[in-house]
Amino acid sequence: MAIISWEDSYNVGDTKVDEQHKKLFALFNTLYELVEKGATKEVGKRALVSLVNYTKIHFNDEIAFYEASGLPTLNEHIALHKSLYSDLAALCQRYDTLDNPAFEAEEWIRNQLLPHILGPDMEANALLNKGQYLKWDSSYDVGDKTIDQQHRKLFDLFNILYDCVERGADPEVGKQALSELLDYTDSHFTDEIAFYTASQLSTLSDHKQLHYDLHKELSLLYDDYYMLANPAADAEEWMKNRLLTHILEVDMKANEEIKGKQEL
Repeated sequence: MAIISWEDSYNVGDTKVDEQHKKLFALFNTLYELVEKGATKEVGKRALVSLVNYTKIHFNDEIAFYEASGLPTLNEHIALHKSLYSDLAALCQRYDTLDNPAFEAEEWIRNQLLPHILGPDMEANALLNKGQYLKWDSSYDVGDKTIDQQHRKLFDLFNILYDCVERGADPEVGKQALSELLDYTDSHFTDEIAFYTASQLSTLSDHKQLHYDLHKELSLLYDDYYMLANPAADAEEWMKNRLLTHILEVDMKANEEIKGKQEL
């Protein structure tokens, strides 16, 4: 039975961040249950160590995501993480002297971690999502820093285009925004293929063809821009149903193959 249950209202809106927060709750509940059942100090301490270690992993992942996303309050967030981690690590060091380590850990979860999630984490994600019509989610990361940053920029360029159309900007301005998205797509595809070529990706030829098709479709939107009833909606269709699908299905597999080779 969970002592502290996760609630949907705690979700900050990023899949990976939310899943990691849920795991922190689950690790705490494991610790609490062990202590309440009278587990030995050694067993209980191992459970707390697991919580401490995963907290460090989560904080590192979250900061990497916020850094890549350009969070303006990044330094403040890093300082908050440092303080939270320090307090939890101190509990671990004092474990053998604590009368009720599960209660102490519960205090940390309820009075420090949860307020951090509902406050700074919520605020951070609100800042990142401000003015974004199509939001990047860290679950879209394929695992290569350069590729992931370029994918994020494609989303940013689309959001600029969408904003231009939605606020009724001159069609020339909107078409220029689409031109920048098209040019950066070409640049990104060139960089990605160079990386996959150097990594000897087995499906390189197929990947090149998929890039060609994606670029051609976006080019047609650019060519027909003035004839489109809603160019932003058409570009959104391309982003969601073509580019994002390509990232999640094709790029993910490509990077898994490359990572597997590197681990051999």
